[in-house]
Amino acid sequence: MIPADFNGIGKGLPADLVTTIQAEVARIVQRPEVRERFALLGFEPLGSTPDYFAGYIKAEMAKYQQIIKDANIKAE
Repeated sequence: MIPADFNGIGKGLPADLVTTIQAEVARIVQRPEVRERFALLGFEPLGSTPDYFAGYIKAEMAKYQQIIKDANIKAE
């Protein structure tokens, strides 16, 4: 399950900092008490890699762009 809410850490950060933050988040979200809390809120923590996250965002953008196009939705 992909959560309806997700967080990235920002663009333009040094790669070593991104790697450190990602590794810590991935470690923390695997802790039983954290997983339980997320489950109570209806989320399943993934703790994925920056590359996976970037691909997920790209795929979601393409999916919703197509939905908007097909529904002929226009900004007001």
